[in-house]
Amino acid sequence: MPTAYCQSLITTFNFTNFTNYGKQTCTSHSAGGFRAGKNHFAESVNLLKPYCPTLSAEQRQSLPKMSNGTLAFGQQSLGHAVNHPEFLPVHIGLEDWKIDMADVANIQQLTTVLGDLHQLLDDTRLVAGNEAYFAADAVAGAQPIYDELKVHFQNRANKPKVAAQ
Repeated sequence: MPTAYCQSLITTFNFTNFTNYGKQTCTSHSAGGFRAGKNHFAESVNLLKPYCPTLSAEQRQSLPKMSNGTLAFGQQSLGHAVNHPEFLPVHIGLEDWKIDMADVANIQQLTTVLGDLHQLLDDTRLVAGNEAYFAADAVAGAQPIYDELKVHFQNRANKPKVAAQ
């Protein structure tokens, strides 16, 4: 059973169900529902912006990273600093370090859930795009319409590929 918040998202987006690829897939027939949902996400972003840093690509690359593999290292180091304050680094206070470690763990949980949400929405977008493409391709079989639409695919084979970054 969905939570009240999840149910409100389903209602806001006006999701309906259909079966595709052997699974129920959600889709919406309401542009207003998607606009409202997008506005809810944008509001969340705006609420968090004042509290979250924005890093340049260089800053992101130069910072040491804490991930699942190094989280235990950070937690154990913090435990040792609590038990042996003489080893506490001068540049950080113990309470600040505890807050940072809690933030890492909590934000990591959020990014995991948001990653799952992103994957679900991206898969749904791909299925909808697949269906839309096949519908457009069927229409493109009519010669006059085909001649009008084929310009979208001219020089496609000659298009330079963008290098992965």
